Amino acid sequence: MIYKYLYSIFAILIFTILMYEGIKLIFFQNIYVKSGRFLIAKINLGLQKKLYDKDINHELHDAGLKMSFNKWYKSYQKSRYLIFFIFFIYLIIKLILNKTNFNLLIIGILLYVLSTPRLKIGKHWTPFGHILKQIDLEVKNKQDTELASIIIQIQNIAISQKDEPTTLSYILTRIIRFSKYTKNGFIKMVSYIDQNNVNEAKLVFIEEIDTTLGRDLAYVLIELDNISPSEVVKQLKVLEERVRSETLTNKNKKEEFYSNILYIIPTALCFLILMNFLKIILTLVMNLVPLQ
Repeated sequence: MIYKYLYSIFAILIFTILMYEGIKLIFFQNIYVKSGRFLIAKINLGLQKKLYDKDINHELHDAGLKMSFNKWYKSYQKSRYLIFFIFFIYLIIKLILNKTNFNLLIIGILLYVLSTPRLKIGKHWTPFGHILKQIDLEVKNKQDTELASIIIQIQNIAISQKDEPTTLSYILTRIIRFSKYTKNGFIKMVSYIDQNNVNEAKLVFIEEIDTTLGRDLAYVLIELDNISPSEVVKQLKVLEERVRSETLTNKNKKEEFYSNILYIIPTALCFLILMNFLKIILTLVMNLVPLQ
């Protein structure tokens, strides 16, 4: 009986808070606004501020994740609030129908806390942090794979333009058409290069493609206008060889990981069989002891 009362108190309290915030946001904070469009814009801006946490940029930077992931944060927050709002309405309906379930409310509160959009709590990654870290790893792997093919394309362009050296901006403009995961980095780089802001071009490229290969390629590209095409090809070949070496190393690590799994599974099964056999022997021994 006490669970039913506690459940009702929680539901009424949350409903009252939501009603208060909604009425205050819609009617009182913007009562001076004449234009309906401006009112909607103000409400939308207020909601965006509530959904967005300024500290997320610092967390992403400290964790070594892509800064552009703050858009994932906003989408996650919107989806999270929508799901729990629907869940809360469902609980209210159950309360009205006298079908209260206190355990369901506790589960909802726990899920709300566990789904908090923080990357880390102390030194430990949260579920949200693990998801972003995995997405970050996948994106960076795809960027490195694309950069490996782009390095070969730049080499071919440099060789074909050996007698008529061209500019970095021209080369990158040709590369952009064939890029997907690295396109934003190259577009921003070209934009700053056209403004003669070389250092900013390098930094913005590294910010968009924050991998070891991306950083090394940024330093090579920035010097492309200052060195001969043959030197460009030479430096790019060094990067290409390193990419091949790292690809081979990663492939060997994956094969070793899979082979370890294949080895662990039969080993674990053998261990379980031996434990079961030992259990049978101990059972027989225990049954024979009273007979003696």
